[in-house]
Amino acid sequence: MTLHVIMPNMPPRKKTIIEPAIEPIEPEVVEPTVDDLEPQEEETFTFKRSHFYAIVTVLAFAVGMLLGYVVWGFEPDGGQALTTQSAGVSA
Repeated sequence: MTLHVIMPNMPPRKKTIIEPAIEPIEPEVVEPTVDDLEPQEEETFTFKRSHFYAIVTVLAFAVGMLLGYVVWGFEPDGGQALTTQSAGVSA
């Protein structure tokens, strides 16, 4: 049986030392332009499409639950109505 080597041993990486180039930093003078003096437009709020769909899904679920509660819970079913009436008659 022969042993297959998937990855051969590699020599350690030699890191070369690079001297950083140091240059003096001069402050940049920025003069105001006409565009800077005009009022800027309001920034708009943006969000991802997936976040929009997540919010719509939660709202659709909540509206569906509320609508179901209103439609089916508005009138009590017959069994519940009979129980309430018989309790009132025997008292």
